[in-house]
Amino acid sequence: MAMRAGAFGVAAGLAAVYAFALFAIARRRRIYRMGPLVSATIATRVELRKNGIRTGYRIGFAFPTAGGEVRRSQDLDALALETIGFAPEVGDTAFVAHDAGRPRRAFLWGFQKRGGARWTPG
Repeated sequence: MAMRAGAFGVAAGLAAVYAFALFAIARRRRIYRMGPLVSATIATRVELRKNGIRTGYRIGFAFPTAGGEVRRSQDLDALALETIGFAPEVGDTAFVAHDAGRPRRAFLWGFQKRGGARWTPG
């Protein structure tokens, strides 16, 4: 009998984790679709490596809001950057979608290089 109770607990825990993941994905999609899009400045770019191989970059960006400047960072993998065709550098412009009620919930949406090259989805 104790075995069944343990199995039920594991199944309930997995269901809770799955529900939380679905909620996080839905929230991010809502922000991308309906959140305000603002221009941000790329403040930092740190190369990410694993076993000596470049896996991507951690992009730090800052954008103004009514409550003051917000600083965030987001990881971009190497495959995504190959699709874009260029890696954004410090000083370039980033386009950021954020939650107006909680500006710290912000996600990179696109980039524009100082020379004019631009990438946005779609």
